[in-house]
Amino acid sequence: MAAARWPLRLLTGATIVWAGVLPLGTLDAGGSSPTVSSVVYAMGEILCHQRPERSFSWHGQPWPVCARCAGVYVGAAFGVVLAHALRRQALAPPARVVRLWLIAAACPALATILYEWVTGITPGHALRAATGGAMGLVAGALLVRFLREWQRGAAVPGMAAGMR
Repeated sequence: MAAARWPLRLLTGATIVWAGVLPLGTLDAGGSSPTVSSVVYAMGEILCHQRPERSFSWHGQPWPVCARCAGVYVGAAFGVVLAHALRRQALAPPARVVRLWLIAAACPALATILYEWVTGITPGHALRAATGGAMGLVAGALLVRFLREWQRGAAVPGMAAGMR
């Protein structure tokens, strides 16, 4: 028996909505009714250090998350959409391959962090966002692939059988 479709739909919707509200929350922050902004910034505070000097800003207002985190979330949204667009029925890769993909996707971010530690120079926002985007893209696409396989009732490497 196949599992319910709601986990994949929830992941897809939540990922795209979160990536979209990040800049919108910033624009609403300067408004007369910053309710949406307050919620977005509160969620961002849970997920990120929110250092203004490491964040994109619009109209003088820093984003709710730093540039790298923004890249992760926007990259994840693209990864989810891409995984839906390239809807192949292939099995999810073995756990060791997934680990290698995730490590490879994290290497650019690690390189910028090491560069900053060694030189004391902070890479620009665009570079930090791009390195986060690589991680988000891979993670988002892999999550869609695993959830699809889980919905079909196939055994997913690394996922406990009782999680259906």
